[in-house]
Amino acid sequence: MLRRDDVVIVQFPFLDGTGGKKRPALVVQSDKKNRRLDHSMVAMITGNITRTESVLTQLLIDPSESEGISSGLSGQSAVKYEHLLTINQRDIHATIGHLPATLLTKIDACLKAAFDLK
Repeated sequence: MLRRDDVVIVQFPFLDGTGGKKRPALVVQSDKKNRRLDHSMVAMITGNITRTESVLTQLLIDPSESEGISSGLSGQSAVKYEHLLTINQRDIHATIGHLPATLLTKIDACLKAAFDLK
């Protein structure tokens, strides 16, 4: 079963609609919705970490640190909560890891910032 904190590989479409790229993404939809629906909402993960310090909508994941070990990522990466995608669960190519519960507060803060929620 797909979980809210799973790191998955999906085909992320290019913004201009000309294709896409397989890349990691973080499942951000609730476990309850992931069980009930055949689609899930994911946040893009990128290797471009240049803005993680200056933007509230991005979370740095470092697989060499304790909170990033289980991510399945090969290097420092940024979860970009301002770049979300709803995808059919059958289009998820693989689950490569997950983020620990200790990061949930940071994940929630990034989502709130992306949607400008208080």
